[in-house]
Amino acid sequence: MHRRGIAWRERLFAALATQILVEIHIRLFACEESTRFAVSVYLGTSALFNVAAIVFYDFMLRGNLRRDLQHLEEFAIALNFISWLTYMFDRSPAVINIMTEALTYGTYVRLLWISDGDTDVGGWRDLLRRMADIWDNLFRRAVGWHQGVLFKKTKS
Repeated sequence: MHRRGIAWRERLFAALATQILVEIHIRLFACEESTRFAVSVYLGTSALFNVAAIVFYDFMLRGNLRRDLQHLEEFAIALNFISWLTYMFDRSPAVINIMTEALTYGTYVRLLWISDGDTDVGGWRDLLRRMADIWDNLFRRAVGWHQGVLFKKTKS
């Protein structure tokens, strides 16, 4: 029997595994003290858990759903870095915290959103993919620019 799309059991398992990853991270690395070191460890390990989710999605899911969720996890990694910068420069993390919560709920909505095989049919998923492509291009340009400035070779 030919299967179109991703079965609801796979989606549910992926959602539960994602929640388990989040809970493990919170229980292992959340602490009451708010020192620079503690925040650096928490946000750094959060990014590592996001990488683990990217690898997990690569094995568990397929098609556009996998790509969309991997883009959301890449955005979460960038958001962790922005959160770290915000904390290091003593700025209010309120907006970043709201964005992180929205990204978490957006991941669950995308994961559990059932469509006809997750094909390219237009709508909000295409907008999400276009935004992710724009984000990727901006991120690559920013990394390339920083590498050119920070790691510029000097003549010896």
